[in-house]
Amino acid sequence: MSKTNSKPADREPTVCGPGELLRCARLESGLAVTEVCAHIGITPYTLQALENDDLEALPSAVFVRGYLRAYCSILRLRPSPVVARFDDYCHYVARQHAPPPPPPPRRLRGVTASLGTGLMACSLVTWALYSDGRSVHGDSISGGDEQTLAAVEPAAVVTTEQGVASAGTLQMRFDGDSWLQVIDANDHILAVDLYRAGAQLSLQGEPPFKITLGHAPGVEISYQGEIVEVVPDPDTLAADITVGR
Repeated sequence: MSKTNSKPADREPTVCGPGELLRCARLESGLAVTEVCAHIGITPYTLQALENDDLEALPSAVFVRGYLRAYCSILRLRPSPVVARFDDYCHYVARQHAPPPPPPPRRLRGVTASLGTGLMACSLVTWALYSDGRSVHGDSISGGDEQTLAAVEPAAVVTTEQGVASAGTLQMRFDGDSWLQVIDANDHILAVDLYRAGAQLSLQGEPPFKITLGHAPGVEISYQGEIVEVVPDPDTLAADITVGR
């Protein structure tokens, strides 16, 4: 009797993150945890989560990609394959936790066909009535169309100085290295980068602003001239705040 393979053929292969690769490279290079943390600007807790591929303990993916690039620079590794492996691992984890799609109802095809037939019949009747109306009224219809078009034409949008003045102003001063991302109410990304100690940043946009800090204790934020209180996470020292509500 021949043996059958009990492994499902359509099972997705397990995808590994870049954490183990980075940890092994760090150990081979002889770098201490404190050296790596000082270079990247993260805590030992975040470094451990990075090397363990612990997505729940890490900040948003945009910051993790920056951490990975900085980590690769001190390990003399190409950052592109490492970041690509991280993205693949994030997609794999997301698919594993995604709920299965509901099965389609059995009568969906029949209902769709009936609905399409009804819409076609209504379209034919409407076309016939519209054609008769144009043949009877002639030029009067075209004149009505011009009036209708003039009525629905949108008015010109005028930008006033008052609208410009309503934009919010953010001021940031970096006393330490920190990753930063700022998104305004229109989903415009105003800033996303690693800012070094001593840098200053001024941003304008539509409030409220969603601000994510990789190392919150090293950043001072003021909005419209007033200091904004920032409470960092005690483990990662990162922070997610909203300013200008």
